[in-house]
Amino acid sequence: MPKNNTLMLALLCALILPATATAHKEDYLDETFVYQTMEEGVLALEYRSRYFDRSKDRLTNNYWNNSLFVEYGLTEQTMFEVRSSWGTPESDSEFAGGFAQLRHRFGEEGEYFIDPAVAIEYESERENGKLSDAITGVLVLSKDIGDFNMTLNYAKSYALGSDDNLENKKSFGVRYPRHGIRWSIEYKDLGKSKRYILPAVQLAVSHGVSLKLGVGKGINKQSPRYLAAALLEIEFGEEGE
Repeated sequence: MPKNNTLMLALLCALILPATATAHKEDYLDETFVYQTMEEGVLALEYRSRYFDRSKDRLTNNYWNNSLFVEYGLTEQTMFEVRSSWGTPESDSEFAGGFAQLRHRFGEEGEYFIDPAVAIEYESERENGKLSDAITGVLVLSKDIGDFNMTLNYAKSYALGSDDNLENKKSFGVRYPRHGIRWSIEYKDLGKSKRYILPAVQLAVSHGVSLKLGVGKGINKQSPRYLAAALLEIEFGEEGE
């Protein structure tokens, strides 16, 4: 079995271990989505900055990528999110792409053995100097084991205006604990040039304000040798848990 498939099988097995179901709020640092959605009427603004070192094969230069996010809870189970990014290997100020996403979770926490959610998004991303549009469907499977949260994302993108139009993307995250200072690690497989592991820490700055910081490493020669990321999130209208 290929190495990547073996890893994904192991992650799936971890997801189905017996556990209590108390889903963690807030997505991971690098857009690994969790089951829980924004509360109805809650607005969140996020700013994320990432540094990607040059690739191990030296074919991709180092660069900064910056993103603005807006999230809003439409209902208790459905939310809307948009992102706009700039910064590419060609120029730190070049528009890199973005997406508009509608995400829905099924039922309440613990209603299913593994908490499921789905998302549909329209995205535009710059690859090799050219913007490409795609429609992407995302399956989110989340499970809590005590204070540990584990989340698996599987996405399939349909590229618009291209014959080679199907692409699979996978990510997996583990986070601990539920409250206070939280530690996490993400595995990202977004294509040959974006395969990496990103450990991170999340700090509550004040009520409704959090800061996430992480430093990671590429796991194949086309990916960056290492990367660093920071994200500031501010929520408005949060009722709290």
